[in-house]
Amino acid sequence: MDVRLDTTIPEYNDNVEPTRLLKKLTLQSSSVECGTSLAAAFVEGDRLILLPIDEAMQLRPSMAHLDAEREGGKKAAPKEEEGPDAGVLMPVMVQVKKRETEAQLEARLRSFAHITAQEAAEEWVGLQYHDDMSETSQGIAQKLAAADAQPALHPMRAGDYLAALVPDPDRDGAGVVQEMPMGAAATAAAARPTGAAPRAGPSAAAPSAHPSGPEFPPAQVAGMGRALGPLFHHSPVCNLGAIRGYLQRSTAEPGLAAAVAAASDAALHMGVLATGLVLEIRRAYVLRSLGSPALDPLRDLLLGLLAGREALKRGDIMEAARAAGIPVTDGLYSKVVRDICVSRGSTWSLKVT
Repeated sequence: MDVRLDTTIPEYNDNVEPTRLLKKLTLQSSSVECGTSLAAAFVEGDRLILLPIDEAMQLRPSMAHLDAEREGGKKAAPKEEEGPDAGVLMPVMVQVKKRETEAQLEARLRSFAHITAQEAAEEWVGLQYHDDMSETSQGIAQKLAAADAQPALHPMRAGDYLAALVPDPDRDGAGVVQEMPMGAAATAAAARPTGAAPRAGPSAAAPSAHPSGPEFPPAQVAGMGRALGPLFHHSPVCNLGAIRGYLQRSTAEPGLAAAVAAASDAALHMGVLATGLVLEIRRAYVLRSLGSPALDPLRDLLLGLLAGREALKRGDIMEAARAAGIPVTDGLYSKVVRDICVSRGSTWSLKVT
């Protein structure tokens, strides 16, 4: 994005080389992973309206003019003159490139040369800017304020809200919390009807299919589905201990904490699956869907591969994506895979918190 500079203010310095005298500043953006949950907000009457932010673009000044200055200062390489040996075949050195490991590939994709090449290939898009007081912006704000936004998934007390953000590892063994932006996509997943039957899928080393304790009634299964949403928004992959600990601390659903405390692992496992929100892969529980058309196709493919194999290489994922007709960019691959997997050398495995 080009931002015009005010050259009339005293702070503007025009005592520089002509190549560094700028009339506008180019801001370049890059997608950054949100380290916390963010929302844009505005006040309308007596209401505070929050809009979840799913993606953040970080704008930084471009130093392309300095690159051009350095390039212009380089001397042009002398051209080779044709001589009597012109057209004669000469021996060349042949090099064999080793196959990159996952770590080497990730490092190359983050390299300056790779990023610069991507920026150079990206075309400019014409946009029209509207400030917050313009008629267009005011009209959008009025529409957002007039539409009845969906209410919170369930009422939460302050203690429950804090527990959803930062589970206590001493009480539930949740360990380090893996943060995930609590955006509209995750909200859509949490708002899925909880009475839907769980989708069949491979499941290894799961608790016994015949619970040795009382099963959860439908009302409690529905309440469990509502209560689990915030946990999976923050910890995309959880074990049964983390789920039990979180539900036992929850006070939003009457009677659920006591029922969870009295339930066996097998009964709790069946109750969690009965919500229809999550699936289980080798004692790890993960949301079936984020409700995101951009992320879910590759994510569904990845979960299917992980159900059959404990470790995957990048080539395995990319080959399966090509076979399924799913276009995968570097950003999409990194966002989906790193959300639910952990890197172990050159392979990816399902991470569990």
